[in-house]
Formats: sequence, structure tokens, C-alpha cells
Amino acid sequence: ENFGALLAEFRRQLGLLGTTNGRQYLLTIGAPAGAEQYSKLDFAGIAPHVDWINVMAYDFHGPWETAGPTNHISALFQSTCEPAGGDWADKAIRAYSAGVGNPAKLVLGMPFYGHGWRTSSVGNGFCLAATGVPRGAYEKGTDDYEVLAARNAPPFRDETTGTNWSFDGSTFWSFDDPVSAAWKADYANCRGLRGVMFWELSGDEPKGSLLSAMAARLRNTSSTCRAAWPQ
Repeated sequence: ENFGALLAEFRRQLGLLGTTNGRQYLLTIGAPAGAEQYSKLDFAGIAPHVDWINVMAYDFHGPWETAGPTNHISALFQSTCEPAGGDWADKAIRAYSAGVGNPAKLVLGMPFYGHGWRTSSVGNGFCLAATGVPRGAYEKGTDDYEVLAARNAPPFRDETTGTNWSFDGSTFWSFDDPVSAAWKADYANCRGLRGVMFWELSGDEPKGSLLSAMAARLRNTSSTCRAAWPQ
């Protein structure tokens, strides 16, 4: 209730400011994609006061789970390693859409970085117990897309969950690449969302591989729901 009241006051003050200088001000928020957190939000008390909501659909799994299992940082849909009570982007977007009442007020967040684990050499490396986490540029088990792409580890993708990862036989990294980034843009178009956002720009390659892939697909009006996805 207090958060909704705070946003209402921000909106009121921004409106007053706009009447004095002739400008229009946006009010947006970054919002959690984990059910444990967003279930506590008063959607009806938030929605009238914001221009859009950035749903931070990443960090579903990461190096804080030192023993694994290896899992996706930012899955669009439920994977075989995710329990029914777990989290994935579509679950969060549906909850926000129902609560807010207008999917065009929602922006899908994606990471420009990845999380990793060390594990045994079995199959594609997914959903395995971990023996720890690899070294990262900023912290253990976390690296930018630019760094992960340069490693050229064997890639794997799953269109049914909208995910990308790499596994070289001992190290598993979950991150978005240009293909899965384009899928997320498709998803935004499919669900009638306002667009896609990311954290954060410096994680991309200098040539803007992720940003370009998302932008091109968002502008493609024929980009829509993919057959592999639940409706």
C-alpha cells in the first residue's frame, strides 16, 4: 500500500512540475519476476501511476546455488528442471498482465550477462549437480555476454523454453545470445508487451549483437508467437 502511495505522490509531483515547464515526465519502475516478491505487490495500486513496468525476468538461478542444479538464468517458459512452484518469465508476465490489466504497460527484461557452474561431463550439462562456480569478471559465476561469446564453448538452445547455454564438458554457462534475444523480442510482440529492456548495455559486444537482434525483431510486425510455445 505504501509503495502505491509513493508512486501516486511521485506522479502528482511530476504533474505539477510539468505544468510549470511544459514538459511531460515518465514514471516507470523495475519490478521483480519472482513470485515470492511480486505476489506482495498491489498491482491495482501501482498501475494507474506508472507509464510502464520493467519486469526484471532474470536471475531466476545463479551462482548462489553453489550445488546446482545447473539451470537457466532467464527462461521464458518452464523447463524440465524447474518445479511447478519455480519461476520463469512467462509466469511472471501472465501474473502482471492479470493484475495490471494491460500488457502494453509491461516491458520484458533480459540479461546481457550469464551465470555459470562447474559440473561433470554429462550430455549437454543442463540440470546437473554442480561442484562449484567458475571465475567471473565481476564476481564468481557471473560474466558479461561479450566475454561468454568470446569463449566459443559448444552452444545449446531450447526453443520451447526460450533459452541458450554453453557447456564445454566441465563448465555450464546460462546466458542469452542473439538467437534467444530475438526469441524474447518475438515473445514481447506475441504477448502485446510494450517492448524489451536489458541489464545492461556494456555487457553486449561492441558491435551490439544482442541489441541489434532484439531491435530488428521488435520492428518486424510479423514477429509473433512461435509454434513451440504454450499459448
